[in-house]
Amino acid sequence: MASSINDGAICFFSTGKDSVVMLDLIQRFFKRPDHEYIYLYTFKGLWIRETVLRHYSEKYRIEFLQYPWYYNQNNTKKVKHGDIEKFIRAKHNKIWMFYGYRKTESLERRGMMAHIDKGIDWKYKKLYPIADWSARDVLAYIKRNRLVLPPDYRSGFRDINSFKGEALLWLYNNYRGDYEIIKAQYPGIEGELIRAKQ
Repeated sequence: MASSINDGAICFFSTGKDSVVMLDLIQRFFKRPDHEYIYLYTFKGLWIRETVLRHYSEKYRIEFLQYPWYYNQNNTKKVKHGDIEKFIRAKHNKIWMFYGYRKTESLERRGMMAHIDKGIDWKYKKLYPIADWSARDVLAYIKRNRLVLPPDYRSGFRDINSFKGEALLWLYNNYRGDYEIIKAQYPGIEGELIRAKQ
């Protein structure tokens, strides 16, 4: 694979606040027609995700390619993120990847990015535009540029993908269609809902 950053990069977009800021920075300072924008879904077709993807697709005139976290034939075997990266790189013939990760998110992230040079991981060919930003920096940027966040973030849930506790109850009460989509793929969520209601 002879691709370089000059041939465009793969941009992973999660719809979360850090990812939204990263995407806006790419459009302002790193935009290229040959970037590939990737959304990895846990459950396909959720309105709370699709509405954000549609908004930024129209805003920046880009296309989001969607892949499941599982890409084996039966869609049942969970794979490591490194395996997903390898798959995406080979499929799109690109080496460099954009991520909206920050060092201050966790000790794990700080350790993972300890060796990078001004947001660039030369060894693993990854780009982190907001690596040194704080959560306050991110929120200020979102407010200043009026960027759209998914409804779960606006309601105080950082990661609705866990689908447990108050976050699951919030989804059930406010986005019943999304709850039904999840239940069709993961019937065990009904038990989670019963526990959340108790």
